[in-house]
Amino acid sequence: MLGKMNKSKLARKLGISRASLYYESKRKKKDEKDRKLILGIMESNPSYGHKRIALALKMNRKKVLRLMKIFDLKPKLMRRKGWVKPGDIKLPAAIYRNEIRNICPIIPNVVWAADFTYIKFRNGFIYLATIIDVYTKEIIGSALSKWHNRYLVKSALLDAIKKEAYCLSTSIPTRGLNTSRKNMLII
Repeated sequence: MLGKMNKSKLARKLGISRASLYYESKRKKKDEKDRKLILGIMESNPSYGHKRIALALKMNRKKVLRLMKIFDLKPKLMRRKGWVKPGDIKLPAAIYRNEIRNICPIIPNVVWAADFTYIKFRNGFIYLATIIDVYTKEIIGSALSKWHNRYLVKSALLDAIKKEAYCLSTSIPTRGLNTSRKNMLII
């Protein structure tokens, strides 16, 4: 039925003007030319993003960003911006050694980790501190408080020690680390 049809009839069936069948976008040719320029800059500078590429090519950065999105161009070396807590600015760096950097616990109750968070409750907050066993990923101690202070974490640690009291009496090797307890490394 649609075997051979002239362009006038085809345009009428599609509901478009006949001239639009001959239309070829000039932007596609320009975009392809600019894509090659962008690729050239990206090869010589693999960490450049759209802003620096735009500066290097003296083009509009929005155009460069649009082309990079269309052609899925991404820098080979992405920079990572580290998050900085505003309260830590102009303070000396903390000097705490990572005691468990080279340890992979193979039995439970060798390495514990602590964390705390807040929970929105009614018109205020309550604070939750937890102690987790790094090997089993189980929470072995917890504490809730209305106040966010050192006693919250301390009570969570004491709760974990009470629940896991049997592990203190058994001998668990710590592979020659300097620990606060003979049998266990608590962080």
